Amino acid sequence: MRIAGRVKGSRSTIKKRGGSAPTHRYRRWFPWIIGVALLLLVVMAARHFSAAEDFAHLTERAQPWWLGLAVLLQLATYLAQGQVFRCVARAGHSSLRLTTACRLGFAKLFVDQAVPSAGLSGTVVLTNGLQRRGLRPPIVAAAVIVDLASYYAVYVLCLVVALAITAARGKANLLIVLLSLVFCVFALGLGILLVALSGRRARTAPRVLRRLRPVRTILAFMKHADARLVRSPRIFLETSAYQLAIVLCDATSIWVLLRSLGGDGSASGVF
Repeated sequence: MRIAGRVKGSRSTIKKRGGSAPTHRYRRWFPWIIGVALLLLVVMAARHFSAAEDFAHLTERAQPWWLGLAVLLQLATYLAQGQVFRCVARAGHSSLRLTTACRLGFAKLFVDQAVPSAGLSGTVVLTNGLQRRGLRPPIVAAAVIVDLASYYAVYVLCLVVALAITAARGKANLLIVLLSLVFCVFALGLGILLVALSGRRARTAPRVLRRLRPVRTILAFMKHADARLVRSPRIFLETSAYQLAIVLCDATSIWVLLRSLGGDGSASGVF
């Protein structure tokens, strides 16, 4: 009886002392948080009101046929991204339906744009999606690595072409060139490293990198990749062609949207 009374008394004391204080504090500050958020929203809306009016005038002159073409071009990017996965799955004697691959391509490209992380954020979505579709771990790892390697290779190629166009127009400067060169070295080095370490044990990586836990996790994932698929020149060229199609469809989409709003930009300048 005494023990039960003490336990009951201690619970009531805890409730009185600290149970309602945090809740009361949050309730007191919650209206202020909402008020500040609404104030910021009003300020931002007022600041961009003139820009919104200009955009409204532009959309009034928009031509729907051009907008429809832009939508088709964006759908083509999801189709091309899905074909990258199907190419690796087909070479690994696994089946991946076109509709499923396109949905995965849409999810990957959307996440890559929403969470910029050099393609790594979409890779996580891709890995989970392929695993849920029943693909074997070596095929999943190979698809992820081939997708990343071909993505970086095509990105570097397109960046070099863009720099050449910019230089030919006399718009290039030293800072842009230096940053682009740094990115090219990083992208090519990362792509080569992904291909070289695929299907190998973590011991082949430098000891300095193996000390980092995220690197060890990535190396453990790459160890299960089918090296035959990752190092296949035919698969790399085929997936790179699909990656190039994605870039060209994106660039053409921007050019088409400009035309739909009455703009007259050159295709090379938009690229």
